[in-house]
Amino acid sequence: MTLRFSDDGPAFPNDLVDRMLDGDVVFLCGAGVSAPQLPTFGELVDQIYQSIGVEPTTAESLAIKKHGRYEEALGAVARRLVNPARIYDEAAGILARPNVDLAHHRTLLRLSRARDNSLLLVTTNFDGLFERALDASEGPGRGKTSSLAGQALPPPGTDTCQGIIHLHGRIRDAEAGLEATPLVLTSADYGDAYMRSGWASRFLFDLVRCKTLVLVGYSAGDAPVRYFLNLLEGDRDRFNDLRSVYALDSYEHDASETAERWDTIAVVPIPYRKRHDGGGFCCSKGVGTRNVDMVSIAYDRRE
Repeated sequence: MTLRFSDDGPAFPNDLVDRMLDGDVVFLCGAGVSAPQLPTFGELVDQIYQSIGVEPTTAESLAIKKHGRYEEALGAVARRLVNPARIYDEAAGILARPNVDLAHHRTLLRLSRARDNSLLLVTTNFDGLFERALDASEGPGRGKTSSLAGQALPPPGTDTCQGIIHLHGRIRDAEAGLEATPLVLTSADYGDAYMRSGWASRFLFDLVRCKTLVLVGYSAGDAPVRYFLNLLEGDRDRFNDLRSVYALDSYEHDASETAERWDTIAVVPIPYRKRHDGGGFCCSKGVGTRNVDMVSIAYDRRE
């Protein structure tokens, strides 16, 4: 059984809605949540190349245009620069936007609550828009005190695992009072976070053992999905406590399009029809927040 609020909107599985109402769901939010106001990862890469004034090599172009391996292209171009740190500076400058509509972020913050109303939301985004949205709804400074980033992440399942967790680091945001931390941006950064040191993958593995994870603002080929969920699938035979992972995803004509994208990594898609009126929830893939808002309203009315 599913719960749907419009003909073209997402059909939320009833068990997922029940888990949401029980405060047992964690949203993992990607760049699509802030699009089109902020660039997606691919658009960010294009803008970084323009900002540093270099053209992609043939190999870098293939990584970007054909395979969507943006972090590999950034790793390659960083190795060509006298000052590789410029990649991170340019990314921070591109993402630093003073005026952004925070409606999507407010909706997700309303949903990202446990039974005791404590907040837990995980994002791979570098921007401080979730913190700004929390300041707007709960008062200045609330976002700063709730913001965590970097490798010192709280253990999932403990009372300390609360707040807005920037899994890949964050940029400086003067409006929210946030300081910059190291970013996971290039292939070398991903390799360290998910494989060599593995702190990001350990955090997510533990999280999926105690919470139901819903991906918002990702496509099946995005770097965090490739680095984490492919590894996670290999552990499902060994760990029977791993929860299901869901993903909000859009389609043009047939909902089966989403299943084809996610089945290979054992993610349960929650499909909805793509809109082209600028009201997208997950960048160009979006349907607008009205369907998710309906769940949010029900969530606010829990006994």
